[in-house]
Amino acid sequence: MNWEKSRQGYEAKSIVDYERVGELARISGDLGRLGGLLKWWLTDDERTANFSRDTILRLLERIDGIQDEMVAVAR
Repeated sequence: MNWEKSRQGYEAKSIVDYERVGELARISGDLGRLGGLLKWWLTDDERTANFSRDTILRLLERIDGIQDEMVAVAR
């Protein structure tokens, strides 16, 4: 039996957009990395002692922008 065609003789179309799913996975990974960086800074680790306030504000802006991108892709 050909699984690509239904019993009625027409091809079933997927409602999943795999390209968008891949994009969302990439964006989610970016958010995870940026969130990890922010968490690292918040722990007062000496390796992040040189992070300036401006650096952290840019990081937060980037996180906000990526969240907006994720919402746009999901729509």
